[in-house]
Amino acid sequence: MGEYVSKLAALAGAPRYGMGSSFTRAGEALGAVAHAAQRARSDVGFSGEAGRAAESLLESRRRALLTIADGATKVPTLIAQANDQLDYARRVAKEIAARTAPPVRAEAAAAAKASLARTNEQEAKRAYAAIVKELRALAAELKPLAADLTSTSFPGSTQPGQAKAPGSLRALAQLTPAQLAALSTSQLVRLAAMLSKDPEKVWGWWATLTEVQRATLLTSAAPFLGRLDGLPPAVRVAANRTNAATALAANEAELARLRALPRSAENANTIALLETENEYLQRAVDGSVQLYLYDRDASRVVEVVGDLSQTPTNVIYYNPGTFTGMPDFWKGGVQTMAVTLVQDQPGAIVFVTKDGIFPGEDDTNLGGPNMTRILEANSPTSTVATAERLASLQHGIAANPEYTYANRTAIGHSWGLANVTASEGAGAHYDQVISLSGAWMPEGWAPDPTTSYTDFSYPDALQVAQEFGAVGGNNVPRRPDSGFAYDPYYEAPSAFDLIGNHNLIASDAQANYALIDDLKVEIFGQ
Repeated sequence: MGEYVSKLAALAGAPRYGMGSSFTRAGEALGAVAHAAQRARSDVGFSGEAGRAAESLLESRRRALLTIADGATKVPTLIAQANDQLDYARRVAKEIAARTAPPVRAEAAAAAKASLARTNEQEAKRAYAAIVKELRALAAELKPLAADLTSTSFPGSTQPGQAKAPGSLRALAQLTPAQLAALSTSQLVRLAAMLSKDPEKVWGWWATLTEVQRATLLTSAAPFLGRLDGLPPAVRVAANRTNAATALAANEAELARLRALPRSAENANTIALLETENEYLQRAVDGSVQLYLYDRDASRVVEVVGDLSQTPTNVIYYNPGTFTGMPDFWKGGVQTMAVTLVQDQPGAIVFVTKDGIFPGEDDTNLGGPNMTRILEANSPTSTVATAERLASLQHGIAANPEYTYANRTAIGHSWGLANVTASEGAGAHYDQVISLSGAWMPEGWAPDPTTSYTDFSYPDALQVAQEFGAVGGNNVPRRPDSGFAYDPYYEAPSAFDLIGNHNLIASDAQANYALIDDLKVEIFGQ
């Protein structure tokens, strides 16, 4: 049975959603209470300052009840639409299961059966993708309604800027610019790390702030916003634009100090590093580079490639491979594949991630990799920190409702595949996982039945090592039982440049165009 035929069958077997009538009755009851409150407000006739305060409180509660009642009455419609999608899945799955190959001569039977299987798989894939997209859109509509219905306070009882949120978030929104400026960068960074554990609450808090409060925070608390999971990506980028300007100024001061010292090889190297970083930071200040996260000293950077003003249809997490360091981002090579993927795809957003130290990384120079450290990429502990952070990255982005229904793809080049598959164990979920000459999957990893897995590779040094069983305990993408689909190796310019072929796959070189075209079809279906 084909991959999508199986997925569609699983979807068809899902139970129908219930409780629609209960929500209808609850909505009607809440509406009746709200109207009773309105009548009481009119009958009592409040007067005086205390009376006006009581009237204001009662009115806010009445509005809150109406908000919840309205939400409750919308839920049954959304549930019915979701059930319609499940019914559609059942009909298509039943039709596919009932099909048989037409009677033909014995020698043609196998070909006819294979043709039918291909047709079924294509139809199942189209139906599955359409149904899942619709269910995600319905989930995005249900999410805020569920938040209102399960809240412990009335959503209409607070003013903008005083929404339900952790106390520190609520208090932060009320601080004046002077009070915000008094907080140290380290305090803001620690606060962001603490609050990022609940990105859904962060998103809800940000959505209720006034424009003045948002502007104040962007001006005076950029180190906080630039690291806070749950914020819209465009807000993170705006905050890190300010943070890049601050880092740029600090680097310029350090460069002035170093240039005044006697010349030495060490100083010359440090100056070259800072100058290269500053060129990158200047691009972030100018807006041509979009930083979702940037912390040079912790070797953490997440760069966004794509138009954040567009509604996201495809969210891609691109994970580079062994030896990737901060200078690779500064010089621009590691983002090449991301830039290529978003061309002519207005709804595609790529998060190029290096959230922690990578195996073989050396940020002390601008030269090539130290190949003697390549075995670090084969260590099962090399993904411990970075995989957790990748899962947190996805969780924070998914907290934004407009990202809920976008197709989620993770791409791992070389060791990057180990990081991607380890992140699944840390709670990440992708619709597609794509290996670009991927290294290995963690011990105990198993493919998610709701995710498709595909490997693209040239004959290269890593493939040779995998054939000898020397990589990842032989838990590699091109093993027949790996869960990855793969075709024969792509033809490389040279069959003997095994290192060059491994790097070619992550480039926009003309020799890589055929693979890139197939990669785009795999991701975007065109």
